[in-house]
Amino acid sequence: MPKSANTADEYDFVDHQDTALSPEAVAELREWLQPTDYLAESSEYRRHLLSQAPGTGLWICETEEYRKWHESPDHGSLWIKGVPGAGKSVMAASLIQHLRTTESCPVLFFFFRNIVAANFSPRALIQDWLAQLLPHSPKLQFALQSRLQDSLDDTSDNELIQLFLDGVSCVPKLYCVGDALDEMSTDSTPILERLNGLATHRPRTLKLLMTSRPSRTLQSTLRDSSIVHISLQQRLVDVDIHSYLNHRFDNAPTLERHREAKKDLINMVAEKSQGLFLYAKLTMDQVEDSLQSDAALNIEDLEASLPVGLEQTYTSMLEKQRAEPGVTTDVQVLTLEAVIHASRPLRLNELASLLKCVRPDITQPSAFKSLIATSCGPLIEILEDETLQVIHHSFTEFLRGDTRSASTVGASDFPIIDSLQAHKHMAMNCLIYLQSGSLLLESEQSKNSAVDPSVTFETPRHKVDRDAWHYRHEHLGLRDEHDVFEYRSARLRHPFLSYAVENWPYHASNYDVDDNEFFKTIVEFLNSKSLSFLRWLVLEWGSTSSDKGSLKGIPTSLHIAAFAGLTQFASQLLKQGASVSAVDAQERVPLHWAATNGHDKVAALLIQYGANPDAEDGRGLKPIHLATLKNYAKVVTVLLEAGVKPNTIKTRENREGRLLGGERVTKGECSIYYASRGGHTEVITAMIPFCEPQMLEQLLCQCCQYGRADAVEAILNNSPVSPNATYEGATALYFACAMPDVKGVEGLTRAGADVNKVSQWQPRRRMNGPRPQKREDATPLHRLVEAWEDKNDSDSQEVLRMLLKAGADLERFDGRGKNPLIISAQDPRYSDESRNDLPALKALVRAGANVNERCRGSSS
Repeated sequence: MPKSANTADEYDFVDHQDTALSPEAVAELREWLQPTDYLAESSEYRRHLLSQAPGTGLWICETEEYRKWHESPDHGSLWIKGVPGAGKSVMAASLIQHLRTTESCPVLFFFFRNIVAANFSPRALIQDWLAQLLPHSPKLQFALQSRLQDSLDDTSDNELIQLFLDGVSCVPKLYCVGDALDEMSTDSTPILERLNGLATHRPRTLKLLMTSRPSRTLQSTLRDSSIVHISLQQRLVDVDIHSYLNHRFDNAPTLERHREAKKDLINMVAEKSQGLFLYAKLTMDQVEDSLQSDAALNIEDLEASLPVGLEQTYTSMLEKQRAEPGVTTDVQVLTLEAVIHASRPLRLNELASLLKCVRPDITQPSAFKSLIATSCGPLIEILEDETLQVIHHSFTEFLRGDTRSASTVGASDFPIIDSLQAHKHMAMNCLIYLQSGSLLLESEQSKNSAVDPSVTFETPRHKVDRDAWHYRHEHLGLRDEHDVFEYRSARLRHPFLSYAVENWPYHASNYDVDDNEFFKTIVEFLNSKSLSFLRWLVLEWGSTSSDKGSLKGIPTSLHIAAFAGLTQFASQLLKQGASVSAVDAQERVPLHWAATNGHDKVAALLIQYGANPDAEDGRGLKPIHLATLKNYAKVVTVLLEAGVKPNTIKTRENREGRLLGGERVTKGECSIYYASRGGHTEVITAMIPFCEPQMLEQLLCQCCQYGRADAVEAILNNSPVSPNATYEGATALYFACAMPDVKGVEGLTRAGADVNKVSQWQPRRRMNGPRPQKREDATPLHRLVEAWEDKNDSDSQEVLRMLLKAGADLERFDGRGKNPLIISAQDPRYSDESRNDLPALKALVRAGANVNERCRGSSS
């Protein structure tokens, strides 16, 4: 997903003194979240805002439905529905701007785009909303700060959603806007239910605004009676269309000499538009073109020449562009295939560079940018940063044949673009580009030049000994010999290079078809003696061979097939005798790569051919660890069914050599730990049937330890585990109170957990250093008091109430001879009373704790 170029300077901090972290620290957290460029000039928000004519879009604020949503304490969600082209996204952008300028609270927004990988998943929405929420939520800042050392890819969707829900809990009021929900990926139900549940829970202070086409799927998910509905009816939209057309007419120099016909022209276009903003815009484009000649204006003839409906409009406009020099149907198809199937928006120079590479027959190589720019006319928008986008989702549907049938498409019509074939073409074009010299130095491109492939060698990460590296470099002044190839310079010379490097596997994975021509293209690229392939390995794989000058450890074709999820290609390779046990420089077998990228079908195929489902790599990681870290439940199920245990351990540290002080200890970790830490409820649910009793106890306890209330509920509801389960000597309730996790404590106490059961917690050493001290004879209440502080005071108060209701002993002494009140009074964090108001101590006193009690074995 593209990272935003925005910096801390763009943040509008409500009050820096009330913000937990500095703007610079928040900017670092924001970069970790990898949001889209939601405020850039090329963003969906800015693009739609610029399409708004003055005085349009805000009529909706005067409707009874809008006022009910905006002002009522009982209605948290507003759903605006309209047919394709009715102007929903422009209206959403205008409402966002209106709310941002009239409300003194955060306004979070996201525009879904079905053809842009960075803009169609629920995860992308949460990442953007988290980034926009950051300056306003100290609670979210603290929660994210501890995650900076982890990869965002290892953070599950559920975990991001929970971070968002926790983050908004300390914000007094906010608005959340989600546009074009119908363009969201199909796995949208969980996020819709969570968001609507939140708006239902806090309808006075959290307002959710959604737009979409009318959709049965969405209707079945968003059934809450408190949702307010508005339909963009033609009679309401027509007023805005007239305003827009008047604005267009008044600002078009070519129409000045036809001013006397203004009213008739506008009425004609508005009537043909039938309430569709998009049709009005495109028709007005054609009217302007038609009136550039000196011929007399005849409105009836002009109307007759205009296409009827969006489908005819698209066909007519594409045909018209083919009259431009060099524009052919093939050029249009190549351009549109790339624009609507790219994993991210492509820029004009990127696509021009690709066209120059794959179409050397075009006679004017200096005109590739203008050729791309004119190939589809206004149907492809060139934004300020030269990003290319189709004008509307309905045009994408037209191209893909969603609104047309292949049997009815005539020779004169624009061909239907088959998405499967488009991904094949994109993958092959990327591979052609990578082998065209874009990954070579100028001196290496001559066929007569002798180049040693070992110049590309990159030491595998697990073989980097930090002690040895430090000693050799700092004290002896030695340096590794590095490849003189510079990726940054190469990307400037070859604009499409970065996309091709990163995305040929993406397109290949979307064309998992038995196709020998396609397989041949891939195999030609996977040449272990090719500099282009070896440099791609360094950029995307992280290593080349195990040792410099050796071919050992270079990934096999089966490794690449598993990496990209190419089941058919893998099947052919296996039938030809490819080894499932071959290891690459990271000591990974193909199954590791299928697991880490979530390809369950490839994983099952490899196991069928004899792959060891519990193989370890150079860092001691096994396939089930890699799949669990990314919440790939289907892959985890395949591995469990193959006999892998949920608690199979990581067998080595992350690198060779002695660990440095404070460095993380990872040997001994297991999938139960990874799933619990990440809150991967799908993986946890898949694990439950395969867990022995002791594993279930660990699973429950570690989910409580990391505050995964949804997972805790799933375990309690779907397994025979006791709510008094223990792990490392501590009870599940003890761990839940350490967060403190209100929902987790509630679930455990409701299931019958003993609130006075003592724990002898001996935590596992997770950092290289002294072993953590054992906690003797502590109850959940002791642990709650130790974890209690200002920022979790509200949750701690609620947990205390639940523990006392369940019979917790306020005067119980722990193994150190202290009761909860004494622990709160002696907490070293409270030595500076100006920084803390002793919330735990006050709450315990109010609950009836004996203030005259003394420590056991002490006179104080």
